[in-house]
Amino acid sequence: MGLAAMRHPGHAAAVPMGQGAGIGRMGPFFEQGNFYRGGALQLPMAAWLYGEQNTQRPTFPPGTSREDLERLATYFDLAAKMPAIDWEQALRHLPIQTLIESVGGPKGIFGDDPAWYEGGLYHDDEPFGVPALWANSWYDLSVSPNLALYGHVRKNADPEVRDHQYMVVAPSLHCNMYRLTDPLIVGERNFGDTDFAFDEMLWSFLDRFTKPEANGFEDRYAKVRYFLMGEDRWRNADEWPPAGVEPVTLYLNSGGNANSSAGDGRLTTDASGNGAGADRFVYDPGAPVPTHGGAFCCMGLRPARRRGPRRRACVHDGTVRRTARRRRIDRRRPARFFRRARH
Repeated sequence: MGLAAMRHPGHAAAVPMGQGAGIGRMGPFFEQGNFYRGGALQLPMAAWLYGEQNTQRPTFPPGTSREDLERLATYFDLAAKMPAIDWEQALRHLPIQTLIESVGGPKGIFGDDPAWYEGGLYHDDEPFGVPALWANSWYDLSVSPNLALYGHVRKNADPEVRDHQYMVVAPSLHCNMYRLTDPLIVGERNFGDTDFAFDEMLWSFLDRFTKPEANGFEDRYAKVRYFLMGEDRWRNADEWPPAGVEPVTLYLNSGGNANSSAGDGRLTTDASGNGAGADRFVYDPGAPVPTHGGAFCCMGLRPARRRGPRRRACVHDGTVRRTARRRRIDRRRPARFFRRARH
């Protein structure tokens, strides 16, 4: 995406896949490459960066010949072999700015926000100069800023660029678009047949925008192809969000006993705060609520029913009351969740 922002004459097209790690600030999302969610550090990302932030490594002297480099490559394995870390304990370290330092990790951008922001992240004040096929996944940890980035380019790029932006949103995990199988099973969910020949779409896109002759790509593919969760089928749209979709703000409310799934917590569109009283829970950082399933990346997390965590009294649980008419979740009616503070 940084290359696309440069409008380099040799850059004809792009296929960003699960691109959240390269997004710094995008509209309401300021996550610095998936690291922050709502201003709070996502701890697993620190563990990931420990093995990736390898800014210090053995190097050969300048001017080493190609012949010597090829020969020396048979002598040494320069891939980093990081010491194993007990992350269950290590992630309890405070302050978090020195988390990687505390486990003997390499020096780098972690904890240095100004340098981090100016680094290799794409922000919403930059141009985007090439046609693109954006490949996203509902179960990617960064699906929200990814979708916002697509909308940003469609709205702000030059006309000849914005009109050639395409997107696929699959029901898969991070960067698993090539694993759309029949059936596709993700965690505890079975989506049935999800394969629609994504690779054929990808190569057709690249042929269209890297070769001089037209190949009918625009006639065969919609601007947006997304998997409709709940109905478990593919749908096409000319924009994102799809026409007719409106954001819905949901509020957590209760009669004062939202603790656990056995409580009276509910999600409502009523912003008046007519709950019977304040909800209380014990916050103990020494006994955190474990993550069970969810949208993340690369660390074994999969979609799962959260029966166990929802039974804990320190978890406030909100349920959407059933309505006479089922609402489709594409309508991913982008929902925003708020918790009222009562004093």
